[in-house]
Amino acid sequence: MKTWYDKDARNRVFKPGDKVLVFLPIPGHPLQARYFGPYEIESKISDVNYVVKTPGRRKEKRVCHVNMLKEYFDRSDRNFVKSVSTLANVNTLENCVESECNEETAEKNFAQSVRLKNSEILTNPEVKLGHLTVHQKEEVHQLMREYTTIFPDVPKKTNASHHDVIVGDASPIKQHPYRLNPIKLQYMRKEIQYMLENDIIEPSNSDWSSPCILVPKPDGTYRLCTDFRKVNSVTKTDSYPIPRIDDCIDKIGSAKFVSKFDLLKGYWQVPLTKRAREISAFATPDGLYQYKVMPFGMKNAPATFQRMIHSLLNHLEGCEAYIDDVIIYSDTWNDHLRIMRTFFDILAKANLTVNLAKSEFCRATVEYLGHKVGQGFVTPIMAKVEAISKFPIPTNKKEIMRFLGMAGFYRKFCPNFSSVVGPLTNLLQKRVNFAWTNDCDESFKKIKCVLMNSPVLSAPNFDKQFKLTVDASDVGIGAALFQENDDGVDRVVLNGGGYPPPQGYPPPQGYPQTQMLEEENQRMEEELSSKVKTLKELTINIGNEVREQNKFLGEMEEDYDKSGNILKASMSRLIAITKAGGPKLWCYMFLFILFVFFIIWVIVRFR
Repeated sequence: MKTWYDKDARNRVFKPGDKVLVFLPIPGHPLQARYFGPYEIESKISDVNYVVKTPGRRKEKRVCHVNMLKEYFDRSDRNFVKSVSTLANVNTLENCVESECNEETAEKNFAQSVRLKNSEILTNPEVKLGHLTVHQKEEVHQLMREYTTIFPDVPKKTNASHHDVIVGDASPIKQHPYRLNPIKLQYMRKEIQYMLENDIIEPSNSDWSSPCILVPKPDGTYRLCTDFRKVNSVTKTDSYPIPRIDDCIDKIGSAKFVSKFDLLKGYWQVPLTKRAREISAFATPDGLYQYKVMPFGMKNAPATFQRMIHSLLNHLEGCEAYIDDVIIYSDTWNDHLRIMRTFFDILAKANLTVNLAKSEFCRATVEYLGHKVGQGFVTPIMAKVEAISKFPIPTNKKEIMRFLGMAGFYRKFCPNFSSVVGPLTNLLQKRVNFAWTNDCDESFKKIKCVLMNSPVLSAPNFDKQFKLTVDASDVGIGAALFQENDDGVDRVVLNGGGYPPPQGYPPPQGYPQTQMLEEENQRMEEELSSKVKTLKELTINIGNEVREQNKFLGEMEEDYDKSGNILKASMSRLIAITKAGGPKLWCYMFLFILFVFFIIWVIVRFR
């Protein structure tokens, strides 16, 4: 029954002598409880009940259900925390909170110490330049020494832009702070102190107030974020466009040298206007503060930052920026140094700061926007592919959406992606009950298999012609974009496609249908629809060569290119077929004309 309601439930079995933590009431606070220990299992009474030794408490031994126990792992590294004894001798509320805080803060400090500061990397540049030759190292290191002002340990405030928040006539929004446990509260206080010392926030008397949350990061630390959802709902939208990820990746092409730069706390380098400062006010259990710089979570923050970085780097060739992630690419070493010098000079004049810990210098390939790029190839990042491969079998529609979202990010690496995931997408329909079938399982495994087999795409060269192959079926639309390399071999640039075209209106009842006309018309409609859909998606890439898998469709498209009208092209092609086929085909043409006029009538009638 437990596993029916909780899919993460697991059977736990202990044996005498095992060390466990026991969920017990806190002395002096009978309505509160936490895990104490470690204690030792003395004996097993049944599959779910154990006798546990609890020295130092009112009962020296007690019977505990397995749900009150969890396994205790002894730390082998004694330097990781201040004292191991604090984990064992827990008899009061003060001790338990202190020991848990010491343990957690030690873990956070350990995780934070892994990432080097800019000053440490400048002192030991070998960390970032170890892959270069001696001469190349010296040139890059010299360039870094010339522009040390863009490598401080704390982000500076730029003079190139500012962020404003326009809320119109909206009344101030006031929210109370969220409750936090003692561990997170201690971490929040340290973050608040850090931001006060570095001129990121200031005490506030604003009428506005938003709550704060601590979001866990992959390195084990927390990011202090403000919940601006209600403020964002009354904020006027900034429609400045964010670049497409595939556009940024395509421009790198076959570059031989690639460098990636991350701006240190990018948003915090953009100052706020006086009005925006008051609106950015946030509440904590210890008081009210407001930001002096652009915070994470504000509605128009990405647009403001993208506008600033675009205005600075728009005229710099060989450089692309996606918000605070900047990439420099070139075919020669001298060009790369020249572009890098210009880039550093622009940042220095704009008073912007680079995060060296997340930057890469002059590499053959780098990981950029979820892809590994360089040397004319594009591949998925294996860490993300492994996360997809380890995704458990979905148990509801929400988990299917999560999986399709993760896999769909790399859909261009999967031939006929829409057809393969068809059984999964069918489960997302409103009136379809969730039922995991063999087709769903096969589709689920096939997508994982394709991504795990290290798919590689060729970077597009826009000076060469592209070739597009399209096909369609009742399951989905498939398309592949090719380009010939220097060896004369066609390499895949990307895979595309979509779902099958919508079925047309049926012809009026009573009119005879011949099998030849029905099959030919359906094949023409599906393949032409797939081509039109794919051409719309890939207009920026393709040339004028499209491989046909349907001779009838190819001939019809010649007429379509001349006339610019699909119906007119189909009519002219049918007339040509009819002239060659005699009176019988004239009947087919007549029926098709009636069918076309019926479609037009339905569209006009129900528009």
